[in-house]
Amino acid sequence: MVRSGLMAHNKSLKKSNGELGPSYVTFSGLVEDLRNESIIMLQVSEDDYSEFAERALESGIEKGMLERENLDSIFTNSKLRSSKMYTAFVNYYILRLTAVLELYFKDSIKQLLKLNIDLLVKGINGAENSELVEKLDKNYDPKTYLGYLNRIATYYSCGKKFSGKYKKYSKFLEIEVSNTAILEKLDNLFSLRNDIAHLNRFSDDEINAGNRPELVTENGFKYSRETLLSREDFHEVIKTLINLTSETAKFLKDVEMEINSKWAPRYESPKYHYTRLLKKLDQ
Repeated sequence: MVRSGLMAHNKSLKKSNGELGPSYVTFSGLVEDLRNESIIMLQVSEDDYSEFAERALESGIEKGMLERENLDSIFTNSKLRSSKMYTAFVNYYILRLTAVLELYFKDSIKQLLKLNIDLLVKGINGAENSELVEKLDKNYDPKTYLGYLNRIATYYSCGKKFSGKYKKYSKFLEIEVSNTAILEKLDNLFSLRNDIAHLNRFSDDEINAGNRPELVTENGFKYSRETLLSREDFHEVIKTLINLTSETAKFLKDVEMEINSKWAPRYESPKYHYTRLLKKLDQ
C-alpha cells in the first residue's frame, strides 16, 4: 500500500512538471487511432468495394439473406456503393471525434478537482453551486463525493456550442489560451455531427433551406450528410479531418500545459482530500 501510494504521489509530481492529464492522453490516443485507420482506408478503391460487394452478394444469396431479383442499389450501382462506403467512414470519423470532445472539458475538470483542493473549494463555493456547501455530508462517502465532482464539472463545462463549453471551462480555470479559428471549426463540425446523427430529418426541414452544415476542404469541396463521394473527394475530406484533429490536439495540449502551471496537482487519497475540503470550508 505504501509503495502504491508513493508511485501515485510521484506520478502526480511528474504531472506538476508538465505531464499531460488523463483527458488529453485519452484524446491523443484517439488521434493516433483515427490517423492509422484513415491511412488504411485511403488505400481502399472502388474496385475493392466491388470485389467486397460481389463476395457479400454471393454469400448473402447462399444463406438466404438476399434475393438476386430484389437487390439494394449498393449491390448494383458501383459509384453509389463506393460513395456510401466512403461516407460511412467519414461519418464514423466525425462521430467518434466529437463523441470524445463532447465530454473532454467535463472529464478534465473532474480530474483536476481530485488533485487540487483550492480548485475544488472554488467549484463548491461557486454562486450556482452554493447550496452544495449546506448539503455537504460531514462523513466521507465515495459515491456522494463523486456526485459532487460530477455536478461541479458538469456546470463548468456546459455550453450550447463547443466554443461555449470552452469559454466556461477556461473562465473557471482562469486560463487565457484561445484559438478562435479552431473553436469555430469545431463548432461547425459539431453542427455537422448533429445533422449526421439525426437521419430522421426530412428534406424539407428548416436546416435544408440552404443552411445545411458542411465541412469545407482546403480546395473548396463541401461535404454534408447527403454528399456523394468519389475516391478523390474522400481523400480530400479525410485530409481535412486529419489536419483539424491535429490542430485540435495541439490546442488542447497548450491548454493542458497552461492548466498545469496554474493548478499544481497534489496526490492524496479521496477521503483525505474530502476531509481537507470540509476544513477549508469551515475556515
